[in-house]
Amino acid sequence: MPETPIVAITPGVAFGLLLRGARESRRLTQDQVAELSKVSRRTLTRFEGGQTVTPYPEHVRAVCQVLDIPVTAALITLGYLDESDLARVA
Repeated sequence: MPETPIVAITPGVAFGLLLRGARESRRLTQDQVAELSKVSRRTLTRFEGGQTVTPYPEHVRAVCQVLDIPVTAALITLGYLDESDLARVA
């Protein structure tokens, strides 16, 4: 039986999946999110494709606001925070 390859998901890919899932569940196009968030469609395409390793914080905030994603969830997905960080703040 062939072995199943193990694929590591980078924080950038995880962030892209989070955004794409939220966008599609809201039935929005990338163009619509770009217009509402004032973040370029090219940037959104790079985010969703997992091609952005360190996105600008203001872009993360703007897109999360449009897609109703808690910014803390995005920061955890990007690897900037983990859940234990949130417990220390509370």
